[in-house]
Amino acid sequence: MKEHPLLFDAESIEAYWAGRKSQTRRLITSRNSLLDGKPPSVDCAGAIRETIWMNKVCLGVFHPTREPKHAQLWLPRIQPGDAIWWRSSIHMPRKACRIVTPIIRVRAERVNDITLTDIRAEGYPGPFNKSWMYQWWGKRWDAINRKRAPYSSNPWVWVYEWKGMV
Repeated sequence: MKEHPLLFDAESIEAYWAGRKSQTRRLITSRNSLLDGKPPSVDCAGAIRETIWMNKVCLGVFHPTREPKHAQLWLPRIQPGDAIWWRSSIHMPRKACRIVTPIIRVRAERVNDITLTDIRAEGYPGPFNKSWMYQWWGKRWDAINRKRAPYSSNPWVWVYEWKGMV
C-alpha cells in the first residue's frame, strides 16, 4: 500500500475530527496528473490501494545538549532548556502523524461542479442552505488557492474521498 502526504490547514483537520470532512480537492497539475496535465475521463482505479496521511502544523523541539541534527519535529519529551517552536505542516514527519486514512475513490472534475453533498463532505459547518453552502465553498477555495487558481477560473481538480473518520 502506498502512502501520500497531503497538507491540511487547521480548519480542515478540525472538520475531520468533528466527522464533517471526508473529501478534499487538489489542483491537477503536470506534476500530479496521470495524463500530462489533462483531466482523465475515468476514475483512477489504483486509488483504492492507497492511503493519505494528513500533515498539519507540528511542534519542533531542539535539545541543546544534543547535536543539531537531532532536532525533532513531533512531540518528544521536553526537557528544561529545550528550544520549542511551531513548524509548518510541510515539515511534519510521517511518524508524527495521527491521521492516516485509506482513499476509497479519486476522480477529476471542475471545481465549480461540486454538489451540495460534496460541500458537506468538504467540511461545511453550517445548516443546510444552498446559497450559503456555495458561498462558503467559493470563499474556502479562494482562501487556499486564490493565487494559483481562483474559484472563478474553474480549474480541474482531483477529488480524493475517504470514509469519514477512521
